[in-house]
Amino acid sequence: MRNVAKYSLTSTCQSPEEATSALLKTKAVIDTWLDQKGTLEGEQPQRNLRLKDGRLAEVEMTELEVDQSKLSTFKISEPNPTATFETLTTIACHERELAVHCLLKAGTQETRIAPMNFDAYCPKFIKRIVDLGQDWHAGGTPVSLLPTYLRDRQSGVDLSRTLQDRNRTLPIILVSEYEGFQLHPELDTAIASDLCGLATVIKIDEEAAWTLTETLGREWSCFHGAVRIYWPGLHLDHDPFYHPLWTADRLIRLAGSNRAAASRIRNTLRRKLLALSTLTVHEPECIAAVQQQLREQKTHQLREAKDYDGVIRLVENERDEALLSLMEKQEVIETQLQIIDNQETTIRHLQKERKRDDEDSVLPEIEIPPQTVADAVNTSKSELSDTIVFGLDVDAGVKSLSPDAGPPSKILLYLRKLAELTQLLRDGNVGTGQTQWLTQQGCTSTDESKTTLRNSSSMARRTWDDGSGSKTKFSLHMKPAEGTHPDRCVRIYFTYDRQRDDMIVGWVGRHPD
Repeated sequence: MRNVAKYSLTSTCQSPEEATSALLKTKAVIDTWLDQKGTLEGEQPQRNLRLKDGRLAEVEMTELEVDQSKLSTFKISEPNPTATFETLTTIACHERELAVHCLLKAGTQETRIAPMNFDAYCPKFIKRIVDLGQDWHAGGTPVSLLPTYLRDRQSGVDLSRTLQDRNRTLPIILVSEYEGFQLHPELDTAIASDLCGLATVIKIDEEAAWTLTETLGREWSCFHGAVRIYWPGLHLDHDPFYHPLWTADRLIRLAGSNRAAASRIRNTLRRKLLALSTLTVHEPECIAAVQQQLREQKTHQLREAKDYDGVIRLVENERDEALLSLMEKQEVIETQLQIIDNQETTIRHLQKERKRDDEDSVLPEIEIPPQTVADAVNTSKSELSDTIVFGLDVDAGVKSLSPDAGPPSKILLYLRKLAELTQLLRDGNVGTGQTQWLTQQGCTSTDESKTTLRNSSSMARRTWDDGSGSKTKFSLHMKPAEGTHPDRCVRIYFTYDRQRDDMIVGWVGRHPD
């Protein structure tokens, strides 16, 4: 069986009595969850659970007590067409401490070399336990079922400190807004539910995002609808790409719609963090303390009864458990080594070419996107100078736009596609009209209407410097963004100069009319 996810929650209560009461409430959540899954059959400790779809699951439950400490365990084995899925949960209270540990496993009970089709999710009872109102923590960091919303400059400053907090034990998932909206409605709430107990989810507005950029630097930013993971231990001297970033523009372009993009980033984050949890989440000390108490109590009882054979059996059982634990740790080490090997292979592949995204997940960005239109244009001027000539009026056009119109990452993408078109025109391999080719590449493009072309005043407003000191009339244009406000309605006017064999961009700015 392979570990597929781990959860570890702890809470410090006001008294041992409060811890015992909280344990009973927590246990009741799991009892309710089992009742909702199906009908229990047979007697404890081993019972069957008749699931609502007709499958028969196995359930093992134990309840132990020593002094004021309590320990409850639940093991549910659910059969699936290609694998068995196990949920092993331990709840314990010791003095004022309360702890929950949950391990999800998947695999086959016998040797069978065949694909296993399964996808792990956060168990519903974990979400309900977190939602009880208890002050839960994971490794010292508070746990919540809901996201936090930061929406002003001071919040951005506070966030920059939180990201750099050396005591933080959970990753922070930032979901940024663009023009008041995130990638898809309630995306932050959905991610917080998916990653309950494994991450802190924060939604930030544009002001907080700008402040974060100003405080930490653009390479650490998250804006314009992007989603980013900030791992614990963040240090500004480290590589920012260690903290993966997904821009909204690229997610939508790859998935085809906002809804599909939201689904893909949720799947990517869930699978990444659940897999990591198997290597980084550990059983709370509270549970080990109660287990030690139980062993000591059992040993004392056997010695009092002079049942030395029983003592021997107990020690043998402890030895067997230690060996099993050692074997499990060895399996974890082997898994870690395999992950390292896979990561090294991935790095070598990425150095050659960017990996193609699959249907359910998407790779993070390999560069920091531009935060302003000026950033996008300046990057293009530097990067695309061998294919695109920017006229002298472009800078004035950029100043006429809102700094974050487009968004800027989309403008950069459009200009890069224009550079690809230029190379095809030079080679004579376009095979279609320029605007048609661009539109096929996902860049909305068109020519001016006949009415506009025949109107001298309209064309005068579309006459700009062509980079050689001359004025040229432009009609072909790309439309990265339609905006209700003029400073958010972006147009890129271009023409291919066959004599110079270059693409001329005369305007990146507002709609001329």
